Amino acid sequence: MSIFDIPVRDWMSPPLHTVGPDVHLPAVARILEDAGISGLPVVDAEMRPLGVLSRTDLLHQGASPRVTGTAHSSRQVPDRRAGDVIAGTPICVQRDASLAEAVRHLRDARIHRVLVLEGERLVGIVSPWDVMRLVATSDLSQPIDTLMSGSVVTVPADAPTQSAIERLNNAHVHGLVVLDGDWPVGIFGQDEALAAERWPDPTQVDQWQSASLVALPSHIPVHRAAAQAVATRCRHIVVMNANQIGGVVTPWDFVSVDRC
Repeated sequence: MSIFDIPVRDWMSPPLHTVGPDVHLPAVARILEDAGISGLPVVDAEMRPLGVLSRTDLLHQGASPRVTGTAHSSRQVPDRRAGDVIAGTPICVQRDASLAEAVRHLRDARIHRVLVLEGERLVGIVSPWDVMRLVATSDLSQPIDTLMSGSVVTVPADAPTQSAIERLNNAHVHGLVVLDGDWPVGIFGQDEALAAERWPDPTQVDQWQSASLVALPSHIPVHRAAAQAVATRCRHIVVMNANQIGGVVTPWDFVSVDRC
């Protein structure tokens, strides 16, 4: 029996933040930044979902960073409406569906959120983070290295940002592990690259990296690793074999935990 054989309604997160199609992108950016989230649904007046807007979507719209204290503490975004930017139809499930169905959508479509409906009305969201929260409450004991991606590309914290962007593009990975000496201290991913490449002056990686990372030994059971990441709200688990980096696990990797 899979840990995902429960109703979606029992494990979904409520849609704490939504916007209407007429909300302008700078307001969307403020919500994402203030709430510390990566995306939010766009809904009509009846809470019927029209699409999803993510931080990456805003950056692709031509957002440019504005430095105030730290390199990417705030960003300027085009003054367009949310409804003019969203594209495609969001993937949805009904609240009485099994969580396994939502997880299959996450895995097969390689998306970051499935919207949960009651009839046509948005009532919840299932994301890889929710899946990782569930794994944290389980007794799944296989080691965390069964989930990791072995394709790890690193970059020194003091490397020029432009060289990190080139390395990220050439390596075809989602993110670079940022090193201080030999130890992982951050992640430089697509969001960080998109923001950094619009900054006109030379910078270095540690001005843009995300610190959302925890380093754990490879033998740690997946449920303990998930619990550690949830407790620290880290979205990247760097798997260490002795003092060597073996791979990286993100919340998205937990959607395949029942296949290991």
